[in-house]
Amino acid sequence: LFGLLKVELDGQMRLDLLELFGVVGSIDPHRLKLTSSAVTVADTVMQSLEVVESDQHLNPQSDNVHFITFTSLLAILQDPALGDLHMSCTQCITFIIREMVGPDAQLVLSRYLPVIFKIIDSLDPSLSNGGNLLEFYFQQLVAIVQSTGVFCKPYIVDLITLAGLKFAPNHTSSLAIITLLESIVNVLKADALTYMPVMVGMLRGLHEHILHHSGTSSQALVRLMSAITAMAPLLGSYADSTVEMIIKHIQRLNVNDSQSLKNNTLTALMSVFYSNGTLDCFPLVYRTLEVKRDIFEKDAYLDCVHFIRSLDPTKTDHTWHNVDRIVSKLASMHIHDYGGSGGGNQQSS
Repeated sequence: LFGLLKVELDGQMRLDLLELFGVVGSIDPHRLKLTSSAVTVADTVMQSLEVVESDQHLNPQSDNVHFITFTSLLAILQDPALGDLHMSCTQCITFIIREMVGPDAQLVLSRYLPVIFKIIDSLDPSLSNGGNLLEFYFQQLVAIVQSTGVFCKPYIVDLITLAGLKFAPNHTSSLAIITLLESIVNVLKADALTYMPVMVGMLRGLHEHILHHSGTSSQALVRLMSAITAMAPLLGSYADSTVEMIIKHIQRLNVNDSQSLKNNTLTALMSVFYSNGTLDCFPLVYRTLEVKRDIFEKDAYLDCVHFIRSLDPTKTDHTWHNVDRIVSKLASMHIHDYGGSGGGNQQSS
């Protein structure tokens, strides 16, 4: 069923699949391991229907399968005895939320997120499979934040607090948490400025882990650079130290690293300069890029060097080629839309 839901495009068929998810999750005697000494299938069905009918918070209409299915799945998710079903229920609820808009999504989030927060809070990444479970649940939160946008704003403080409490750079969940922070910034834009100290702290934690553990996957660095690019307009006093972080990773890049990774790193570097104006680290940037120029694609390297030189107040010749094109590229990433973040873009244009 889950496989069908991923690929099915017909609206009515998706509704039928969601309804079937709720029914199967409620009454399947094999999955729930019902025995003669446990509740009967009929009892389980009746309990599920009673929950739906008595839920005055959601006030579902009789033909609204989203609400009915969600309430049934939420009841399973809140039952510790059905822990082996929780991941499947969570995935299905994420699909339901992604199909909801407006007040409907707000109502479901108000019931669902506190339950997920409680589950995540109970997980210990140092225990067996704890890190994998944390990664899974944070990935679901990423999908929810990305799909609901402004409707998740009332829960941002709880999301960031939980991310900070569970963040451990050496665990698999750390990349999902960094992606969650990036998604939150994309939703809040300038309003995320309040949370920069906490977010930058987690970025630095991942940065240090990558530096001191050579076996760390390149995906970790990709996620770090992507998050820096998203947060660039809000870095403020953290901009210089963030450039130093990027430079340390550029120094570690080699010819065998993927071009995508190298280009993402250069984009993060340009984004910080673009959004924060004149910084104090131009000489360090020039030296590092010059030493590493042979590992980059020529055009990407020249774009980065010329763009950064165009912002350098010590350089009087600003006739570098393609600077306007680079500015347009960075602007297309919505870096300049956050407001109140410095203003390197005025100088470069």
